[in-house]
Amino acid sequence: MLQQPTSRGYPYLFRHTKIVLPTICLLILMPYLYMHQRYMIIDIGPLIPDDAATDLKLIDINEAEMTVAVKEMTRFAWRNYVKYCARPYTGNDLDPIKRACSPVPDVLLGPRQLVTAVDALDTFAIMEMHEEFEEARQMVTGGKRAALSNVTVSVFETCIRLLGGYLGAYSFTQDSRLLAEAVAVADRLAESFSKPDSLNRNGTLYLEFVYLSHITGDKKYEQWVTRNHELLIKAPNVQGLYPMEMTPKGMPLTPDPVYSAGGGGDSFYEYLVKKCLYSKNPDPKCTRDYTAALDSIMKCMTVQVSPVSDLLCVVNVKKPCYAKQQLNATCTMEHLTCFLGGTYALAYMMNPHRTDWLRFAERITHTCYLSYFHSPIGLGPEIFKYNATSRKFEADPDRDFYILRPETIESIYYLHYVTGHKKYRYWGKKILLAINASTRTPTGFSGVHKILSNKTIFDNTQQSFFLAETLKYLYLLFQPNSRLSLDQWVLSTEAHLFPTGINPLRSRMHG
Repeated sequence: MLQQPTSRGYPYLFRHTKIVLPTICLLILMPYLYMHQRYMIIDIGPLIPDDAATDLKLIDINEAEMTVAVKEMTRFAWRNYVKYCARPYTGNDLDPIKRACSPVPDVLLGPRQLVTAVDALDTFAIMEMHEEFEEARQMVTGGKRAALSNVTVSVFETCIRLLGGYLGAYSFTQDSRLLAEAVAVADRLAESFSKPDSLNRNGTLYLEFVYLSHITGDKKYEQWVTRNHELLIKAPNVQGLYPMEMTPKGMPLTPDPVYSAGGGGDSFYEYLVKKCLYSKNPDPKCTRDYTAALDSIMKCMTVQVSPVSDLLCVVNVKKPCYAKQQLNATCTMEHLTCFLGGTYALAYMMNPHRTDWLRFAERITHTCYLSYFHSPIGLGPEIFKYNATSRKFEADPDRDFYILRPETIESIYYLHYVTGHKKYRYWGKKILLAINASTRTPTGFSGVHKILSNKTIFDNTQQSFFLAETLKYLYLLFQPNSRLSLDQWVLSTEAHLFPTGINPLRSRMHG
């Protein structure tokens, strides 16, 4: 007679049903549990399935629940950064897949700068996440950050993330340690003012350096950046539009320059507006500068996606405002350009008679939102095109990735602030859920590639601007306007918070 198996086979299985069956069930359910962990954060209610047929009167957004959801995502992103990158390595950005530091930002900002911690400080402050704020503050002022000496860095990225991050945190605390770090970064960047670089670098140092002069009483920072800015404004331009790359004397670097409101030029046009918003008494020239630029973008760089559509795209051009030039009728637009809706909304806020600016902001932001809505995973690609056959926006096959960018949600926030229209909170809710569904991993958030397919792959980087901008704008979208008055605060291009000239806080900071 055969011996009854004691460790394998069905007899063993049935004799140990109480132990084995639950184990088998657990093994079967493990993939689903992983997906559940990755996708679920909090029950914030159902979505209306057909966006085109949405009756806005039926939209019910629970602001308190959305606030909880955004703060949970922020805390989750931060805790994993601290656990796998900041504490053991003083690294910049988290690689949530390898559970380590991502090497990507080291090229732009230098190694061991704790960029995510610096970038997140005023996000924690505005969200009233006191424990996280104190943890980050102690981290970045504790002498662990590497010196910037003898390191080649991007002036633009270092200014907006490190200098801006320290200054934004100082706005809330007046902590002299944070100010000392800001001064150290600014002094390291000073030598760059005589070197050629892109338009956004020349134009996007203004707020950070002027604010630093105001709070230190040292005028050299304002003098450096004002001299640079005035040289740029006086440079050859086409009705307020400037080439992307210029020499230190304000001349185009190439004989056939590109004019763009996207990557390489976006923040320059943004700061033309915010420069005036920051000032207590902006001079007429300040208003003229951004008025010329905004009107020319509308007139010379904008195309309608189709003859019967209300949607617009802003495209790159080589000869703007040239009478014989025919703009390409095909809408091809960068995600970075989607900041424009917010910039035009701010300009309208300062000039309520310019209703055409508000209408332009609404149309361009609708275009950007539809690039999300038409995406298989609900997230907008790096570059998108309008397909006249399908009447949908589609990702450029070579740029079909989403790296946790904020520009669309940024414009949605500003338009909600200015108009109060509830559809913008509905759009924000959909984007929040899509981010959580497709970019969340068990150990943080990651950008995703191949968003045209249902087989996306992670890019292994939780960008610092995800905490500095994307989550901050999502949070502010679901707050009352009184939570952050845009008359008293201006958000930098990295969404760091600086008090404007009418904010009483400024009068307590050396005038």
